[in-house]
Amino acid sequence: MTALTSDGAALADAALSSIASGVPLLAINSLQTESEQSEQKGFVNLLKGIAGMVRNVHAHAPRISWAIEEVDALDVLTTISFIHRRLDQAVPTRPR
Repeated sequence: MTALTSDGAALADAALSSIASGVPLLAINSLQTESEQSEQKGFVNLLKGIAGMVRNVHAHAPRISWAIEEVDALDVLTTISFIHRRLDQAVPTRPR
């Protein structure tokens, strides 16, 4: 959606955070109010958190060494589904 080539936390920050330029490349809402800006920041933190918790475990250790209960796995998948849905609805704030 942004043509960025990074991944993980660096990608989340570059695409969705307004730290560098004041306006993120992708917005999950209109960013017009303080609440919407806080929602955007929270979304970035959620994305980085789930990536750090789930993706990095599998990227750096054999799957067999990460025990997870079924209910926890379902919660993680639900969170990932939420993140994907919000990303699907995100809008670019400027042309690529």
